[in-house]
Amino acid sequence: MPKRELKKGGVPPLASFVCPTDHPIKGNLTTKTGECIYHVPGGEFYSRTNPEICFMSEQEAVGAGCRRSKR
Repeated sequence: MPKRELKKGGVPPLASFVCPTDHPIKGNLTTKTGECIYHVPGGEFYSRTNPEICFMSEQEAVGAGCRRSKR
């Protein structure tokens, strides 16, 4: 299935696994469905997530069409 495109917002990561300090929320698109999922600092998968995009806030992530990670 092709990846979805994000609606708006966010900035590119600085490097693998690293978001800017002012945009700490990591977003990525799933390979199976193309769904955008975001991970917040302290979340179970945060340190293992290699972001495709970084968000300043959860509101920005939701506005881009992402949902919060369930864990």
